[in-house]
Amino acid sequence: MNGQINITKREPAKFNVNGGGNLCGAGAGFAISLDGVEEHVKYQLQRDGVNVGGPQDPDGLPYWTNNQQPGTYTVVAISDDLPECTQLMNGSAVVKPAPTISIIAEKYACGYYFNASIVGDSGCGINSLLWNMGDASHTTFNTPEVFFDFGSGPGIFDVTVQISFICDGVITCDYTGDKQIQVTPYAPEDVPVEASSYQLDKIINASAATFSDAWPMPTGQGISDNVNPFLSGERGVWRNEGQYAYKETREQSSPVNIATDGTFSMNAFNWEQAALDAVPNWIKANTVTRYSPYGYELENQDVMDISSSSVYDYLGQLISAQGANMRHNEMAFTGFETGVNSGNTGNWTFGSESPQTFEIFPVVSGNGHMATVLAPDLATFNGGIVDVRAVHVNLSTLNFFGSEINSIHNDNIVCKKDGTTGKVILVLTEAPFDGAWLGYVAIRKKGTSTALAILEPSVHHTGASSLKVTSITQTFPQKQLVLDKGKTYFISAWVSVGDPNITTPLNDKIGIDIKLTDAKTGINETQKVSVKGPVVEGWQQVYGTITSSYDKTNVDITFNRGYRWSGTSAHIVC
Repeated sequence: MNGQINITKREPAKFNVNGGGNLCGAGAGFAISLDGVEEHVKYQLQRDGVNVGGPQDPDGLPYWTNNQQPGTYTVVAISDDLPECTQLMNGSAVVKPAPTISIIAEKYACGYYFNASIVGDSGCGINSLLWNMGDASHTTFNTPEVFFDFGSGPGIFDVTVQISFICDGVITCDYTGDKQIQVTPYAPEDVPVEASSYQLDKIINASAATFSDAWPMPTGQGISDNVNPFLSGERGVWRNEGQYAYKETREQSSPVNIATDGTFSMNAFNWEQAALDAVPNWIKANTVTRYSPYGYELENQDVMDISSSSVYDYLGQLISAQGANMRHNEMAFTGFETGVNSGNTGNWTFGSESPQTFEIFPVVSGNGHMATVLAPDLATFNGGIVDVRAVHVNLSTLNFFGSEINSIHNDNIVCKKDGTTGKVILVLTEAPFDGAWLGYVAIRKKGTSTALAILEPSVHHTGASSLKVTSITQTFPQKQLVLDKGKTYFISAWVSVGDPNITTPLNDKIGIDIKLTDAKTGINETQKVSVKGPVVEGWQQVYGTITSSYDKTNVDITFNRGYRWSGTSAHIVC
């Protein structure tokens, strides 16, 4: 017979794959099915491309139950007549794993830091936690970060955490994880640090400068506590931080060789590791420790840690006082040039003014949440909150990343512990970096006054107004001042009773009382400064010295009007 027969393979029809879900709370696993079937076709379930069981010859719709292994499930149709003729069904069914938890415990000076986190992508998030710390105490946090102070004694604690999850936005399941830790007393370890450098020869002169873009700034003068640090100038503005000089013996030959004498060999400065002070012979000659919100230098320290400071008046724009051998929080000045409510006048605290200052403590060793701080005692940090300025140090590669700078406002102190002499160990809620870091912590201090300050523009000495004292005494706390034990401080003011015709000395009860309070114990003493010298155009000077018996001394200043001037005000210019 003549003719030709054409035989064509027909692939099985496509149907949709249904099912899947999250194994959180689903102990029986999940069913997977097709929404249709075709005669003379078997259906093979696969998980991540691998067959699960054998092909199914369905009597009705294909249906696979109890799928408890996470993965992506697909279905392949196989023709009974032509097994090599297959077809992948539409879509897939995803079975997500139940969440698993990683519990870490990091040891710090006064406790442990615990963190519970989800491992892998389960589509779940932590809803709530309940920690049992192993010593009958419990802690609940909305985040998986928990701090707890175990003390310094040895012991073994079984720490457990009960976690409630929300998976795929709707499914709720619970999980309990445990971690057994052996608590031992904390012992700090010294880590040797070496800086990389290279040698340069025939150097005549060498110097270097470092800069930073993270600074604590006093509020006031138009700067708010809650302003974004990049808007307030605390971050993002690079300012000079230090000046370095190289100290080395210069080449001298005999007889003199003018071609080479006077030069020296030098280890190259390492900007990346400058904060470690690890390159030999580089001396940090000057360190800027604080700036004003307007970018003016307020305080610096020389190589002998002797401070010099400046005070800016006229809304913080022009310099009004300078002090040598004096920290910024040891000096105060005002001439009452501007109104008490129209802007800060110098850095005295009067009336509704509240200039802010910082007490800064260097961090000599930071690691994660823990910081070893140069500070006299634990009471220094009784407020429980510090600002942090940190620079990341990578000790594994002996590198210092100058660009990795972080600043944190209002970081809570979780716990604190005495270190070696002159050092305090703090554990902070928020770690500026994982691993090693250096920098400082700052205590933010805002002066507040309980007395209303009255400025009198019609009576003044050399400025625009004076402070009018209408009661027998008027006291203004000066919380921005912190004086040192044993130091002698000079105080000067001019006082008038508002009568330019007076030529005889003023009442000797007119003057200033300085109340000095030990910041640690609250013990206090009062020292008096009285009027002295001649009367000049109705004004007489109040001056003298005070010496505190306490370390970290707080100051209250009281102006005495004098008892005999009934009905008359005393006007003060400090």
